Amino acid sequence: EAAQGNVGKSDFKKSFFIKPSFTEQLKIVEHLEKAFKLVEDFNSELSKYQLLKTSLMQDLLSGKVRVNHLIKETASV
Repeated sequence: EAAQGNVGKSDFKKSFFIKPSFTEQLKIVEHLEKAFKLVEDFNSELSKYQLLKTSLMQDLLSGKVRVNHLIKETASV
């Protein structure tokens, strides 16, 4: 295992970094915004499904929804 020691300002001054053009930076930002939106949409869908699951579980546990016919169908298969 190798561990990185402290990196100071002088280490960065010695380093060489390539800076993308402004147009390329805009493209990178556009891709990142799309990715963040996708994650946000997935999280929203996940929340909806978690609420639906909770609601259905409450219906099942309260006896509001009956599943006896499903048990009988599965046993006959």
